[in-house]
Amino acid sequence: MTEPIAWLLKGDPSIRWQVMRDLLEEPPGTYEKEQAKIKAQGWGGRLLWHYDFLRALDYFQSIRADHDERMKDAMELLKAKQQPNGRWAAYRPWPARVFFEMEKAGEDSRWNTLRALRVLKWWEERRPSNELKEPAV
Repeated sequence: MTEPIAWLLKGDPSIRWQVMRDLLEEPPGTYEKEQAKIKAQGWGGRLLWHYDFLRALDYFQSIRADHDERMKDAMELLKAKQQPNGRWAAYRPWPARVFFEMEKAGEDSRWNTLRALRVLKWWEERRPSNELKEPAV
């Protein structure tokens, strides 16, 4: 298990169950128990969603979209935002009222790291076999 994945598993249940399902490929019975904890223990259900490039890429991975070269610039941006420790930082807050602070802007973000690793995994799995693969992250 990589350090970023171990770090993600120490976070909120709204992150943990997705790591278990999407990155560790745990069986449904295992990750569903973790998912059930969100309402009582986690902040995941209280999130207000805004759309950004990572959310868009995460949508495409969630529907298992085919590899599409039009996403290449967004994938390059995602890779460029990865920090030396293998994680992604939290974005600055949207210009609106903040009801609670989940993660501090500029610090390591479990949520963005989960989504980024999930997207990178999908991108590599969907790469046409005739393309050379880039080194794994």
